[in-house]
Amino acid sequence: AVPAPRMPVLVLAADKPADLEPATLERAGHLLQAQRLLAQHLCAKLVTRSNSGHHIHVEQPQLVRDAVREVVE
Repeated sequence: AVPAPRMPVLVLAADKPADLEPATLERAGHLLQAQRLLAQHLCAKLVTRSNSGHHIHVEQPQLVRDAVREVVE
């Protein structure tokens, strides 16, 4: 892939599965690995302790606000 343009980026990852079904839990590891690769490709910080599911902006708005401020600064 073509290198991504350099820009400030922060990747927020959900750490609570949507449910406890075996397929969901198995997929969670793959999703986290994909997020790690994305952060690495973008030279971005990866936040994995979000105390949130998929809707981080709803469940942890303070975390999202702080992430936006960090990127802007």
